[in-house]
Amino acid sequence: MAIYEKIVGGQPSNIDALTGLGRLQLERGQFAEAAKALRRIVTLQPGHLLGQALLGMALARVGQPQEALACFERATAAGNVLPVVLLHMADVLGVLGRHAEALAIFDRLLAADPRNILALNNRGLTLEALGRDGEAADSFRHALALSPNTAEIHFSLGNVLSRLEHYEDAANHYRRAMAAMPGFARGHANLGNALAKLKRWDEALQSLRQAIKLDAKQPNAIQLRLTIATALRHLQRESESIA
Repeated sequence: MAIYEKIVGGQPSNIDALTGLGRLQLERGQFAEAAKALRRIVTLQPGHLLGQALLGMALARVGQPQEALACFERATAAGNVLPVVLLHMADVLGVLGRHAEALAIFDRLLAADPRNILALNNRGLTLEALGRDGEAADSFRHALALSPNTAEIHFSLGNVLSRLEHYEDAANHYRRAMAAMPGFARGHANLGNALAKLKRWDEALQSLRQAIKLDAKQPNAIQLRLTIATALRHLQRESESIA
């Protein structure tokens, strides 16, 4: 990266160096710095499609989804778009609540490549947002057929199955998520809730307590403690500490 910085320092309008610098900064998670370098590209050359696409990615990561979407729209206007750009564009549409448009992009990506795991997973999340849980479950299952040990996808499928009241299947996927990602507090929490729905109070109690132990300040910690109290009451162990 030092080479690009040196070139840009002496030649502030060097598009190739700015592009290289911006890409490296994106890869290293330096999103604000990347946005600064990439914005210079599109200021110098508004029709620079790669610069627009990369700037969109950077802006999405620094919490500017509306401006990111404008960049993606300019980058995709000419067609022949890289799938990764469409993925980022669809994700930004989702952040903006435009889920139907995001779904159309994921369907387009999967028509071209049915084995695109990211598109399958994000399509499932988008269908969840649209309240289409049965279809979301199918999308997550297809993703897991290609990537069977991905914790996040097992977790997402577990959440959908819980809402569909398929608690046993949901519990199995939460366990798979935690097997792939030990110490996953939300996995323990949601497993405990699923087991509580199945009235398997002793198992639920273990999972819920582990969730609190791993992350006592998680957003649903109060609800978890209430469920622990319910489990203790059913087990006739009210004298025990909730945590």
